[in-house]
Amino acid sequence: MKEKIVKTLLKHGLLATPQIIKKIEENGIENFLQSAKIHGVFLTEEKNKIQVSVKKLGKKQERLRPEDFVSYYRSRYEKIKNILLEKIDAVSINKLKTTPYNIATIGMVREATRNGFILEDPTGEVSVISRKSVMPNDVIAVRGFYREGKLIESEIIYPDIPLKLHNTTFQNTKIIFMYEDLRERINKTPTLTFIVEKIKNSEKNTFSGLTSPSWIELKTKENKITVLFFEPEKNLGYEDIKLILKKRHLYPESVHITGPEDEFVLTSVPDIFWIIGENYWKEVYKGVTVISVSYTHLRAHETS
Repeated sequence: MKEKIVKTLLKHGLLATPQIIKKIEENGIENFLQSAKIHGVFLTEEKNKIQVSVKKLGKKQERLRPEDFVSYYRSRYEKIKNILLEKIDAVSINKLKTTPYNIATIGMVREATRNGFILEDPTGEVSVISRKSVMPNDVIAVRGFYREGKLIESEIIYPDIPLKLHNTTFQNTKIIFMYEDLRERINKTPTLTFIVEKIKNSEKNTFSGLTSPSWIELKTKENKITVLFFEPEKNLGYEDIKLILKKRHLYPESVHITGPEDEFVLTSVPDIFWIIGENYWKEVYKGVTVISVSYTHLRAHETS
């Protein structure tokens, strides 16, 4: 087999290393040539071949224990707290009285009150006097001054995504989501096929069985782009998506406990946020490309 491959390559004026010949034996010479480069007379692997990895989020445990609920909220708080600590200096709630003026603390909103809301962290709770609207389970930073056991709010800080440069590293590449069978949608067991297609050299990567939500990473030796794929429970507009990114959570106004860890906190920032909605639209928020498509109009997105 090796001798035949070498003779075939020599007929075309090509040379190959033993490692390349082994790969040709495994994949066939025609398949390998589609993902290879010719440098002079030497045949080498394509360095910019796209590798695709998928991480599915929120796989639900068969049985949730009472302690899982406690762990879930603690996980949510800790993850978002760490994001906020990259933006501000803060103290725990039990230390607010040590520095009464121009102080900041991080906590989770427990409930609204007549004059504001109750904020809590693992060390305690504090009544915040504020006219601003917050939601239960929001993890936020509150800046203000402490007086008579209450925190008078002067600023609320969300863990909003940072401004980033628009990622154009995968030019001439299409990302496609499609249903293999429309009946799957009718039967409410949606399974999507995810395809990455390079336009110029017809390279294609296919991943079937994609579920929502999922992180998708496209990577070469030099570049990387991340896609967050999400099918919300209700139709979302651009303002709703901004709220998700601002609060760094896929379900900012509801609770989805699937286990002891809250996997829906956006500790990373995607390059592309792809959602299923009723209408097609496309916006850019702080460098993140946001795309909404309907089931009947799933279409390709060119990353260039």
